[in-house]
Amino acid sequence: MRSLMWVVALAVAGCAHKKSAPPSSSSAIDLAGRHANYRDWRGQDACKTDPLAHWTDLEAMNALLTEYLAQTKLSADEPWTPEQIATLEASVGSLGPALDGLDSQASAVTKCKFPKTSGVDDDAKTADELSQAARKRLTDAPALLPKLKEKAELNKWKADQVEAQKTGKESWCPEKPKPGVPDVYYASSDETGKTEWLFCDDTKVFALEGGKPEVQVDDPKKKKPNAKGYVEAALKYPASEVQHAPKPGQKAAEGEKTEKPQG
Repeated sequence: MRSLMWVVALAVAGCAHKKSAPPSSSSAIDLAGRHANYRDWRGQDACKTDPLAHWTDLEAMNALLTEYLAQTKLSADEPWTPEQIATLEASVGSLGPALDGLDSQASAVTKCKFPKTSGVDDDAKTADELSQAARKRLTDAPALLPKLKEKAELNKWKADQVEAQKTGKESWCPEKPKPGVPDVYYASSDETGKTEWLFCDDTKVFALEGGKPEVQVDDPKKKKPNAKGYVEAALKYPASEVQHAPKPGQKAAEGEKTEKPQG
């Protein structure tokens, strides 16, 4: 349909003279799953270039920016996928020059009298709006990326702990644990500093940051037997074997069970 509009537009405008191809020096960008070409139009007579060539480049770049802005629109507090973080990070080094080229093209074609049906003027206006939004996103990226990476690392650590708990219990605990026997199979300290020790008989001991360990009681009317024994076992558990959530700028610290802790 667009091709037919082009034929009609050129015939009505009486464009018997031949338009030239765009300048040969061009660059390409691949971002957010899209591909687009751009070039520096400063000092070039954009009006001598076939409007179809302008329309093609503007359409591709606008589609790329629309997808980029959609993928990177979330705040630091919202869940980002690894792919979205990668898109934002890739844009920091590649998108700036592409926006410069797009801005020069959008500005250059405003001086031309291309047929309205060509879509060039409309695409140029859209490009200007998208470019401004994309530049704002680039400005925010350096401060946003470290937060996103830290959060992604923490989420990965939490997901890994689910499997670590399962594996630890299966490999460490007897098939039928004896009630009241304080045998730790897993311990971790989360991002808030809260530490938890898990026992084979499903007892749990926890300690808030700076606080003393205590047995977690889910039912206030029931108390675990030998609470003191569980707390002592938690305190004796090797600190080197406690799984630690990653802190800003750090990787997660993971302990390794080498021998069964005593107590």
